[in-house]
Amino acid sequence: MNSLKCVALSLLAWGMVMPNARAGVISLDQSNLPGLNGYSPLGPTFVPGESTAEMAQVFTPGVTGQITSISVDLLTFSYVPFTPISLQLVSVTGGIPDISAPLSAVVTDYIAAGTGFSSFDLSPLNINLTAGVPVAYWLTADPANGFSRWIGDFSQSYSGGQTFFRFPGATDGSPTTFSDPHSLIHDSAYFQTFMQTPEPSTAAIVGLGLLALGLRRRGAKQLSN
Repeated sequence: MNSLKCVALSLLAWGMVMPNARAGVISLDQSNLPGLNGYSPLGPTFVPGESTAEMAQVFTPGVTGQITSISVDLLTFSYVPFTPISLQLVSVTGGIPDISAPLSAVVTDYIAAGTGFSSFDLSPLNINLTAGVPVAYWLTADPANGFSRWIGDFSQSYSGGQTFFRFPGATDGSPTTFSDPHSLIHDSAYFQTFMQTPEPSTAAIVGLGLLALGLRRRGAKQLSN
């Protein structure tokens, strides 16, 4: 094994080990922060013919990496101590949240009464997203245990942001699916996404290793000719 190959393999090995020791940088990707508040139900609506409400928010990651958490601005009421809210990442098909194509398991947070950002921890799920490729998060609440509202407005400050609502089992003409044209409300929730990206040094080490291997193969090919 010549010295160039040894260097290449050493760099690649070190680059593969480093992400385990130093997993990367967790940072705010994009943020749609409060402005003019609008409120819509999440969970039981207490409206005849509507039953429970669910919400899905389309967003477009600004960087490629692993999504570690999503924080959503919610208002929960005090007639129960904690309101269980569940979030799941789903694919987007034709601009519409596709709950038949989940990207993650369901993550549930038990939210105390009040208002503010509630964080859903996705880091154990190791979900990788690609910059510029829209995805959606889907929020549901236990219709028998608690009541909440999501908070947002019509300022589309988050890249690719659109909010959809559906009312499963509705009998009053409300949309029962996210694909119903009436489910899109041209709104955007207040939320934040946090991504983990490789440290530049790790990416550089892997790149150097690949470059060294490429140079070695090129040199070997020239010698064979």
